[in-house]
Amino acid sequence: MKDGGQQKWADTCLFIPTPLLSVFFVLMAVVSLGAQTATTGNISGVVTDPSAAVIAGVPVTLKNLDTGSSTSTTTNEQGSFSFSLLQPGHYSVTTNTAGFRAITRNVTVALGTSSTANLQLSLSSQNESVEVSDAITGVQTEDANLETNFNAQQIAVLPNPGNDLSAVALTAPGVVMNTTGGSIFGGGNYEFFGLPSNSNVFTYDGANGNDPYFNINNSGATNLTLGLNDVQETSVVTNGYSGQYGGLAGANINYVSKSGTNSFHGNAEYWWNGRALNSNNYFRNQANGSAGREVDPRPFVNANQYATSFGGPIKRDKSFFFVDYEGIRLVIPSLFPVNLPTQQFENAVVSNLNSSESSDSAV
Repeated sequence: MKDGGQQKWADTCLFIPTPLLSVFFVLMAVVSLGAQTATTGNISGVVTDPSAAVIAGVPVTLKNLDTGSSTSTTTNEQGSFSFSLLQPGHYSVTTNTAGFRAITRNVTVALGTSSTANLQLSLSSQNESVEVSDAITGVQTEDANLETNFNAQQIAVLPNPGNDLSAVALTAPGVVMNTTGGSIFGGGNYEFFGLPSNSNVFTYDGANGNDPYFNINNSGATNLTLGLNDVQETSVVTNGYSGQYGGLAGANINYVSKSGTNSFHGNAEYWWNGRALNSNNYFRNQANGSAGREVDPRPFVNANQYATSFGGPIKRDKSFFFVDYEGIRLVIPSLFPVNLPTQQFENAVVSNLNSSESSDSAV
């Protein structure tokens, strides 16, 4: 079946015009150059000898320190190597060739960025290895994207009343909170560098998370308040005109979810907010002061929000699991009068319903 499928593909290719084939291979070359997407990153580097001359044909191994998976490649004629489409996380890059000491360098891959891990070998007459303990962070030199990354720890400690899923972007450069209300012309979460607040694109694990009408963030059962505990990393990309982004000219706010690793890990969090923690607003305090007593007290509010997660290995280095549960119980006052039925009215409605049911049964 495999050979037959390959033969069928080859026969079909004979009917494709040469210009289209040229365009196809050009596109494939461009894709190979785009080493990261909105949900991944990449690692590249150059292997050199002690005199800084490049070394071709050297094996380079990449290992995911979180899941234990590994892959290998060899340096090209320019001594360079590249690993693309990598999930955000912690990696090690190792090279080992005859006549040189083995060297290992730790690399942190951030969401949507390219990390550089150059390896300079030193001569050795016996089997020796060198481990570089300093972690390398990505330096953006490949395009004009302006990117700010937030890891899970930064997201967890960010002051964020209401656990707003989109609030992390408020700490990125060039952002201004939108205060123009909820109309289609002014609605939105925030503005970047003067662009409209509804020109931003939100993605979650690569899937578009925008409201289809107002084009603002619209994720989760409550739009914004659930799902933050499941986020492993967030990137806020402005000036994002490279191929993996697109849509609108505003910022790209991308979320990647947590996953299982070789280590058991998890958390449990609880947030509460109520009237006892809130101050009264200015106008209520003015009314209370003029009356000499509290005639307009702080409104009642009771917000309970909680989250817990747990993940780990099913089979080490092979398969993993991760579970996240989040909930919210919220009681807030109504801003408008609410008409409630009297007890007599409720009793009359129930009595009429029972009478109707009895009549239907008799018929």
